[in-house]
Amino acid sequence: MAKRLASADLACWESCLTADSIESFLPTTVLIKPELPCSVINFFGCPIHSDTTEQQPRGESLSAHAAFEIIRPKPSPYPLIRIGGDNDGAYLVPDDLSGIKHCLSPGVNNFKVFEDELTTRYDIHCDMVDASSDAELLATPLIQGKQTLSKLWLDIDGSDQSISIAEWLRDKHGDCLLLHEAPEAFDNREIFENITSPILQKLDSLFVCVHAHQNNRLESISSQSLEFDLPRLLELTFLRKDRIPPTASFGSRVCLPHPLDITNEVGREPRYLDYHWMQGPQSVQSKLKKFQDQVQLYGCLYHRKQLAATLQARLKSAIKERLT
Repeated sequence: MAKRLASADLACWESCLTADSIESFLPTTVLIKPELPCSVINFFGCPIHSDTTEQQPRGESLSAHAAFEIIRPKPSPYPLIRIGGDNDGAYLVPDDLSGIKHCLSPGVNNFKVFEDELTTRYDIHCDMVDASSDAELLATPLIQGKQTLSKLWLDIDGSDQSISIAEWLRDKHGDCLLLHEAPEAFDNREIFENITSPILQKLDSLFVCVHAHQNNRLESISSQSLEFDLPRLLELTFLRKDRIPPTASFGSRVCLPHPLDITNEVGREPRYLDYHWMQGPQSVQSKLKKFQDQVQLYGCLYHRKQLAATLQARLKSAIKERLT
């Protein structure tokens, strides 16, 4: 979906997050893929000071460190499973899809592998909105009776070409939902400049982050005032707190990277969240995953080198034939 001003989408979110019937209005699982601008002056709406001795301005409701604690993943009460194949566009979600009736996906970019698996494997109805796409442009056809695509922007301007999140959810009141928020749905720079800490705090009161994955398409940004680097492209999975059973058995630690994480851009150096994101030492499974990723990277680079050598040899041979 072409990029849109984030403030409108955030207003939609805020209207839902403050709704009276919030328990039945909100999705059970939320997938968010925020992207940081190259020059970061705030973190989820919380100013980042270049001088570590500078005090936080008075009246600021949430510090950058507090915002980080909200998005730092906690042990999931359910095993994480991967939905959407083995390539970019796949996400890890808690194995808590029982009773989920709808997946809402703003921004599909003509690919819906994630939605296809939800529909075919879990019988979940997927509603997609993307004014820049069309059913004929999708890589896979819509599954009749189970998938819909509306040529609309996600906005609150009230035009015939847009729909707000509140309107989108209205006819699904009381259903269990999953929200897949793609970055194409809005201008990500605007998100990080305009997101307010109350919205993040509201998310924290209702959801818990159970997984974080750094997309290797973009690098990290160093911050002098924060002990950790800020990944420019981050994939987050939130689980609604009331979906956690009282007798749930939480995992002993968070696996970062998770064994089921994918490399978004194969052939590019994998990127990982550092130890600040973990609750305890890195697991053996995570260390093995990093080793496997390196093996995959070297194999890909070797294959590219061999292919380049083959093409170069063929080109030289073709030039020699023409000259003779």
